[in-house]
Amino acid sequence: MTSNVDITEYSYSRDPKNKVIAYQTFVAQLKTMDDIRSNKEYGKLALAILNIMSYCKSYNFPTIILSGLVDDDNSQQLIKSSLDLLIAYQLIGSHTKRGGLVLNIHTLTQENILTMLQRQGMYKKVLVKTINLFITALTDTQYLCEEGVILEDICSHVESVVCYGQWADLDRECKELEHSLLEFIFFYSEFEY
Repeated sequence: MTSNVDITEYSYSRDPKNKVIAYQTFVAQLKTMDDIRSNKEYGKLALAILNIMSYCKSYNFPTIILSGLVDDDNSQQLIKSSLDLLIAYQLIGSHTKRGGLVLNIHTLTQENILTMLQRQGMYKKVLVKTINLFITALTDTQYLCEEGVILEDICSHVESVVCYGQWADLDRECKELEHSLLEFIFFYSEFEY
């Protein structure tokens, strides 16, 4: 994936000083993505997680949402190892919130990943995958509630994904995600009482 990128075609920032910093970060992260991709065990899943997080808010991403990415008896261990890989490369951070692990990602990293996805022609495909992942997670409302997922966190991430989806003309998928969110909110409010 590493390629020659001309700073004049990289348009993250209007401020020339910030544009140079953003460009340098973009080039460094291209190399980092290649390094992660070369990890045969966890690289593919780690990049999938990173791609998904690029459409969400940059903070308090509940890792429980990622459970639908892997259909395997070892799914939690695979996800944990993939997250450890991303943390080791300093692409994401993590902390505990209300007993559950949540992730953070720098907004510049999100912008860089979205730019990479656009350049690869994968932007819409990964966005649909992200929408479907959230729909799957939201249908398991009992589990999410028992795991202590905070409603505001889920709502903020869904809102972000829907905004990207509407921009990409994915209206049908966005309506389905919004419907799943409304059902989740209803169940969540019943669960809390």
